[in-house]
Amino acid sequence: MTRLPLTPVERYFYHDHRGSHPAWIRYEFTFRGALERAALARAWGRIEERHPLTGATVSRRTWGGPVWNLRAARPEWAWLGTEEQAAADDARDLHDLSTRAGLRGVVRVRGAETHLTLLVHHAVADGLGLLAIAEDFFTLYAVECGAEIALPAAVPLTARRDRSSLRGAEGWRELPWILIGVLWGVVLGRQRVVEMRGAGRGFGRRELAARSWSPGETMQLRKAARTAGASLHELLVRDAQAALNAWLARHAGSQPDMWTRFLVPVYLGGARSEPRSSAPALGVALIERRVRSLGRRARLLQRAHEDMEFIRARGLARAFRMSMLLRGWLPGQIARYCRRAGARSTLVLSNLGKVFARGPLVGPDGGLTVPGAELTSFAGWGPCRPGTSVFVVTGIYRGAQSIWTSYDPEAMSASEAEDFAGELEVQLRQSLAGE
Repeated sequence: MTRLPLTPVERYFYHDHRGSHPAWIRYEFTFRGALERAALARAWGRIEERHPLTGATVSRRTWGGPVWNLRAARPEWAWLGTEEQAAADDARDLHDLSTRAGLRGVVRVRGAETHLTLLVHHAVADGLGLLAIAEDFFTLYAVECGAEIALPAAVPLTARRDRSSLRGAEGWRELPWILIGVLWGVVLGRQRVVEMRGAGRGFGRRELAARSWSPGETMQLRKAARTAGASLHELLVRDAQAALNAWLARHAGSQPDMWTRFLVPVYLGGARSEPRSSAPALGVALIERRVRSLGRRARLLQRAHEDMEFIRARGLARAFRMSMLLRGWLPGQIARYCRRAGARSTLVLSNLGKVFARGPLVGPDGGLTVPGAELTSFAGWGPCRPGTSVFVVTGIYRGAQSIWTSYDPEAMSASEAEDFAGELEVQLRQSLAGE
């Protein structure tokens, strides 16, 4: 059994897991058609070859931090053929990584459709990493069914798996800004921010149904963003902030001078077109706004563009990893940081971009097809943390923009979460109308 230290980012997500707020990501894939059970099981058995962390457990050490135990477990798998079996399956048994692997797969057959659920611990993979695992899984399934597809070489696990390589001059130019970002993050970490807290009951489903826009509407949203001198991602950031403003006015009674913190994960693992590891490689873009400024839609879009451009140009998204690296030098500091009190951010927005944009299984329309079945829809939900009650994931499949919202049932009710998701849809419809 090979042992491998966790990177600072992996340590953060490992310690951030708790029973009431599991640090797991959940994706659901709906296929029209039948998948061959034996071939799917053989493909599942090969995932660990290409993504070693999916079959690893974690051991904690007094000195030196936690370590991965590679090949200590197997990714868990279940095939459920009936509604009764599906209802009995405990797909939400989201454990820590002490004795079991951090990847689970559940297949449900419902009439002419096959539903695949993939769940991954955030220390094993981030949102784009789970998409990479899924893409390899579907490719391996096609190979097991007889398709002749040349698989790219697996990316080995290295100490730098949580970030892309920087040229010397680029790294030295960004280093001062990264250090400034670390210091600024310490200041922000002590500042109280508004929390989306309503009438939570502590139980209930954590995910809301998708809200989607057609390919034509998605193109119109892109055009509206370009007309305003921004990107579609920045437009989504603006509209989520505007939706937050409306929700706070109805449910939280926040004062105008109070601060909100908008957290946007930034992928640091290199270009998506390049071979990459599925291990977490995330940075963070933090956008701070006073409540009173959230109602100015035109100004919010301009600020979103300015903020994201500044963060990209200065490499400030790397400050999160640097902060974890510095904290990791002292025993227990990352774990204590994960357990800090108060809201970490008011809202999280994670943009997956195009889902399955290229590859041997992807057709001209962006749709993914495997032997015997076609992927008709995709959905993904991120984990909420104590103090951060809403996690919004957005992505594009077959040209259609979709938004998936997860929430903390201890902080708000299902109707309050639906109210925020509905308000976000209203704001995007206003953008679609050119407002």
